[in-house]
Amino acid sequence: AVWLDCAFDICFERVKGDPGRPLLTGRTETRKLYDQRRAAYGAADFAIETGALSAEQVAAEIIAKLSG
Repeated sequence: AVWLDCAFDICFERVKGDPGRPLLTGRTETRKLYDQRRAAYGAADFAIETGALSAEQVAAEIIAKLSG
């Protein structure tokens, strides 16, 4: 498994208002969910910090991690 990690503020900006994410009802609730899930996500085989990366850069990082 690959964990695509980024800071909460970046994650929140990316997902706020997305109707496909019904559990994200506001900043406070989203922060609680983010904090609760971090431990489980930390069990991934690889973690990639995605905050400053484009989708293409993230894909290249995933390929590099899985190939190497």
